[in-house]
Amino acid sequence: MLQHEVYSIPFRKPLHTAAGSITHRKGFWLRYRTSKSILFAEAAPLPGFSRPDDTLETVTFWLSRHQAMLQEYLQQGEKLHPGVQAGELLDAYRSLSTLLHQAPGDIPASLNYALDVLLLQLWLSGQQQDMKPVSLNALANSRDEVLRSVELGYRTLKVKIAVNEEAELNLLDHIRRQYPRVHLRLDANRGWDPGETEHWLPQFMAFDPEYIEEPTADLSTLQDLTRRYPGQIGADERVRNLDDAIAVLEQQTADVFIIKPMMCMGLADFLSILDVLKSREKKIVVTSALDTGLARRSYALLASLFLDENTSHGLATGSLLKFDAWDDIHLIRNAVYYPETRSIKSIYV
Repeated sequence: MLQHEVYSIPFRKPLHTAAGSITHRKGFWLRYRTSKSILFAEAAPLPGFSRPDDTLETVTFWLSRHQAMLQEYLQQGEKLHPGVQAGELLDAYRSLSTLLHQAPGDIPASLNYALDVLLLQLWLSGQQQDMKPVSLNALANSRDEVLRSVELGYRTLKVKIAVNEEAELNLLDHIRRQYPRVHLRLDANRGWDPGETEHWLPQFMAFDPEYIEEPTADLSTLQDLTRRYPGQIGADERVRNLDDAIAVLEQQTADVFIIKPMMCMGLADFLSILDVLKSREKKIVVTSALDTGLARRSYALLASLFLDENTSHGLATGSLLKFDAWDDIHLIRNAVYYPETRSIKSIYV
């Protein structure tokens, strides 16, 4: 039986996006009861970031109007248990995908993801999996946040830029002087036009960041930057599905891909993206969509199973929420996320 609960959790500070300010993180917690266990997953579209057809309203519509179809998808997936191994997940999801296309329109991406996470837990539960620890980066936009992050053991810091450049350059200078071994990641969030990019980006590159996300929205400028700074230009907002990833590769506008699994069209899409990017030897970073610990646990699981253990991922975002019913702080020690090793489903029950 598939059930759901709506949640609304306030941010500590409003989130400012192209769609306006967001004061609460809203979404759905899904619960699926099998004959042997109860499994949980999260569907949480984020306004201003998710696809236009992936909203709280569309997820509500699908959960209410297409309950039987969603239930059939899970039941058919349950019949494959326990034969699905980690290396066979993509084929398993593809074999079931037609069941989600019996209704008009596309299923919302976040709901597709949540359903696939339910099946992932089911398929892998009880199997002996090599659960690698997952390194994390911290968000640090002030000296106090930098100090707190370093004291907690973080060695990779992500700094937002392209808002107040002089203050940001001063902060980076402080980090480099005080913590020379810390790795830096910068996120401009398309904050510069081509002229501003040419003026500011070399000054930020002087601090030798691991990469800069989305310095500008101008494609010709991004192509030039990718040639000038190989391996250091990142794509985030531009990659929401496999077609997006292929387009960025063909345009040659990024070498680093920051993927939010919640915004992919389910895990078949996510795993296909990984296959394509790995074949081109591109760096892949998984980040949260500022969702609750239930979703973050699933991202850590995916990173542990499929991604390079030497890469830090953007999953330490729980502190942005005032509270979290699925707090995962006990799974994080010294800036490392330790997914549960006994069985996949045990971390959700």
